Amino acid sequence: MKKFISLFVGGGLLTIASCTQAPTGNLTGVINGVESDSVIVAYAPMGQRGLIRDTVALKDKKINFNLPDSTALMVSILELPKTFPDGNMRAMRMDAINFFRFPNEKVNVKADFTETGLDYDITGTPLYDELKKTEKDHRPIKDKIKAGKSKFRKMQMEGTQDSLLRLEYDKMMPLFDSLNAYKMQYIRNNPGSVVSGFYFNTLPADSAIAFYEIITPEVKNGPFKEVIDNHMTSANKQIAINKAKENIAVGKQAPDFTLTDINGKPFTLSSLYGKGKYIVLDFWGVWCGWCIKGFPEMKSYYEKYNKKVEFVGIDCNDTEEKWKQGVADNQLPWINVRNTKENDITTTYAIQGFPTKMIISPKGEIEAVVLGESPEFYKKLDELLK
Repeated sequence: MKKFISLFVGGGLLTIASCTQAPTGNLTGVINGVESDSVIVAYAPMGQRGLIRDTVALKDKKINFNLPDSTALMVSILELPKTFPDGNMRAMRMDAINFFRFPNEKVNVKADFTETGLDYDITGTPLYDELKKTEKDHRPIKDKIKAGKSKFRKMQMEGTQDSLLRLEYDKMMPLFDSLNAYKMQYIRNNPGSVVSGFYFNTLPADSAIAFYEIITPEVKNGPFKEVIDNHMTSANKQIAINKAKENIAVGKQAPDFTLTDINGKPFTLSSLYGKGKYIVLDFWGVWCGWCIKGFPEMKSYYEKYNKKVEFVGIDCNDTEEKWKQGVADNQLPWINVRNTKENDITTTYAIQGFPTKMIISPKGEIEAVVLGESPEFYKKLDELLK
C-alpha cells in the first residue's frame, strides 16, 4: 500500500510517498458506493490543523487501517479524486465520513455513498455506542432531516432556482431546532458525559455560550478540550458578527479600517472618500473557488467603470505568500489588501461567506451587500454608475 503524508510546510503542501505493509487495523468496516478501490483517510490531532492523508485500499469494499494511538484524532474518510476530461482532478462528491477517535479504541464504520448523499454509522467505541443509545429518542427527527437534505441535493443537481432552494431549506429549520433542543436537554441532564462534549460542539453560537457554563470541568478539559475551545472562539466571533450586522446595512456608514496593501504600505478605506468615486469591497480568498470564478466578470466591470469606482480586494484566510501569488495569477488590477488575525475586519463587516461584495458611496455609505457570486452585484453597479 502506498502511503501519502500531506503536511503544511511554510504555507504550502508537501506530499511524501512511502510504502507500508497493510496493518491489522483499529479502523475497520465496509464502504459502499465509491468508484475507486481506495479511499483517503485524513486525520489530525483533536482541534489542530495540518492533516495526514493516507490512500487506503479497499478489499471487497472493506477497510482495514491502523490509526496512530498517541492522541485523540479527528478523522475523515473521503473518495479519491477522479480525473476528468479537462485534465483536472476533483472529488465526485464533497461528502466525508467524519468521526472522533480516542487512543486504544477500535472503530467500525459502515457507509454508503450515493448520488444524493452519504449515509454512515460509527460503532465500537464508548462515545459512538452511547450516541446510538441516545439517538434512538430523536431518530425520527434525524431521518426527516436526512430526507430533506437528499431532496435539497437532488434539486441542486437539477438546477433548481435559488429562491426555491431557499424555501426548501427553510422547511428544514424547525427540524434543526428540534434536534438542537434535544441535545441541549441531554446536556442539562448529563453535564459530565463525553456525549455532552460531543453535542456541545454542534450547538449554534448563542446556545454554546450559555451551555459552556453547564458542562463540567472534566468535559471542558477532557478529550474534546481543543474542539470545545475552538467552538467557543467561533461562537464568540459569531455573536460579534450578529451584533455587527446592525451596522452593515444599506444607508449605514462603512466602518473605517487600515490594512497593508500588496506593496507593504498601509491602506485606509476613508482615504478614498470625497473623491467622487464609488468603492467596491471584495472579500475573497485564494482557496475560494467561487471567488476565483468571479474575477473575469469583475475585471470587465473594473475596465468598464474604473473612472467612477475604486475596487478594493480584501484577501482572507491565506498566507501572505498565497495571497500575493493569487493576485499575480489572476492579474487583479485594483487595490489589494490582506486581512489578518491580528487586524481582522471580517467581524466588523459581519462577513458570513465568500465572496462578499459591498458597494460604498463616495461619502462612505453602504449602498449594497451581496453574498456569493451573484448577478445582483453587477446589476446594482449598473444602476448606480450608468
